[in-house]
Amino acid sequence: MTEQQSLTPLKTLLFAFHATNTIIISYLPVYLEGKGLTGAQIGWVLAVGPLASIIAQPFGDI
Repeated sequence: MTEQQSLTPLKTLLFAFHATNTIIISYLPVYLEGKGLTGAQIGWVLAVGPLASIIAQPFGDI
């Protein structure tokens, strides 16, 4: 088995993950607005992920 063939399942999984993530993140503000959240609250909800990754980054090397 060549290296290219062995990476095909991983590439497919990563493509599916990122495609699904893009679709969900694109419609999340509309969904949250439908649930009654204000624009500021939706902004905070969407900011939690990047903030968590910034804070956790230094601990990844431990």
